[in-house]
Amino acid sequence: MRVNRRRFLGTIGVLAISSIAAFFVLAASPHGPPAWGYFGWLFGALHGDLGWSVSHTEPVSTAIAGQLPAWVAFVTLDFAATVVVGAALGYARSCARAAAWRGTLRATELAGRSIPLIPFALCLPLWLLAGAWLPHGTPSARGIGLEEETLALAIFAVICVAVPFGTWSSTIFADAFHTRPGGVQRWVVLRRAVAEVASLIAPAMVAACLIVAPVFAQPGLGRLFGTSLLSDAPLVSGCLLVYACTVTLVELGADFVLGISDAGSPAAAPVLSGAARSDSVRAGGLSPLGIVAVAVLLVALAGAAGANAIAPAGPNVIDQTHWVGYAIAPGAAGHVLGTDEVGRDLFARLLFALRTSLGIAVLAALIATFVAAVIGAVNGRGTASGSISDNRRPLLASGVRPFAVVPFVIAVEVALVNGVPAFRLPTPITIALAIAAISWPAIVPAFRRFSPAAVAGAVVDMTACALLLEVSLSALGYGVQPPAPSLGTMFQNVQSTGVTSPWVVAIPFGVVVAIAFSLFALGEDLRARSARAPSENLQKTLVPATG
Repeated sequence: MRVNRRRFLGTIGVLAISSIAAFFVLAASPHGPPAWGYFGWLFGALHGDLGWSVSHTEPVSTAIAGQLPAWVAFVTLDFAATVVVGAALGYARSCARAAAWRGTLRATELAGRSIPLIPFALCLPLWLLAGAWLPHGTPSARGIGLEEETLALAIFAVICVAVPFGTWSSTIFADAFHTRPGGVQRWVVLRRAVAEVASLIAPAMVAACLIVAPVFAQPGLGRLFGTSLLSDAPLVSGCLLVYACTVTLVELGADFVLGISDAGSPAAAPVLSGAARSDSVRAGGLSPLGIVAVAVLLVALAGAAGANAIAPAGPNVIDQTHWVGYAIAPGAAGHVLGTDEVGRDLFARLLFALRTSLGIAVLAALIATFVAAVIGAVNGRGTASGSISDNRRPLLASGVRPFAVVPFVIAVEVALVNGVPAFRLPTPITIALAIAAISWPAIVPAFRRFSPAAVAGAVVDMTACALLLEVSLSALGYGVQPPAPSLGTMFQNVQSTGVTSPWVVAIPFGVVVAIAFSLFALGEDLRARSARAPSENLQKTLVPATG
């Protein structure tokens, strides 16, 4: 068995950095320990002493231990559902022969990647409630038992996580199934693909479980984290430490399985397959989907740049003449897209929100790219091995991995707001810097096989990732602050308007998905152009002919 020492040391390093961040959250809070007390806190943590929970009036370790079984069950169920969705979609894409079917599967995969997780989690219960999938009012109001309602919420919580992360993992399964050498059993390839999913996608998925669980009233670590953010710093630090340990154990287990596969299976290094490339990219051009994506992005950029001239009013102007206390429907009273719940024109807010969110995303991507380029120049360029890790890591890392740090970003921001009087609420520039700070390691692999098209594709992917991160942070209230418009702030009041005024939610949600979809489609086409020629030679060299 061969274990990648660099990945092993990197995983341990992540745990060390996470423990420092967890202590910083505690130290920055009111009445927190002094900064020089880190080693004393770490010694206590290693012995199970994480401090005293004010909100639960018991030791932090006791409060966490009581919720740990539910947390493990929720994470395990989410990972299993993610693997099922990814394996099914990946297998279908690897077997697709008809161009129309390949295009449909590609569009499905891109759409799944483009779902903003937090808005999706906030909106899904409302959509289910409106469609009578969830009971209105008390359980007895519709003759449904409490256990049945709890089970329904748990199922929908799993779906909320499994859909976006399952579509991301399908890229790994598609490569694995498509490049399986002759004589190698399918379960061996599947085992390695699952380990790749655990290594590349599970950390962000576990972070999603931490944030999504409270939305669906699920017990476990997520509920503790969500309810203690504003008032219980020791419990927050303990939750972050347990989260970091969970991610570390998952990655070490994945590395162990990958080491076994490397030692005993010729499927250990599958090559970049046709499934990994854009299915319809022609030499020297974009796919039809890529052309549509460019058109969508041009329209979005034009709307953001010309918001002042195009918008019928300012983003915060209230229609005092027609607004009577509830949102105005699209097309009524001269409002093309209607108004929000306080009477502000939705079309105007959408244009100015595009300017803010795209500005943050582009700035964050450029900063992250600059830092990654410097790091890549210092470390030198690597060579292409043709493995999934080399060819897919830039896409998967830039699109998924940064989300794994979101719980720490939220906790640090709350700690600074509560513990540092001089700290100001985040601005678009500081949000862009924060996103770049957690994202730049994800784009470094793009510079190891440097080519203009590959780097351009990675930068476009990073822009989409930064957009989804801004939307998620702002939707939770930890990004752009109202009344400033951004695509994320448009979801902050969905629980009060999502059922009575669905267009207030559906329109910005559709815009976010359309823009992220277009960015990912364009990035995939750009990467396909850079990988097309060398991948064919690698396939002839590394994979035996199967006839």
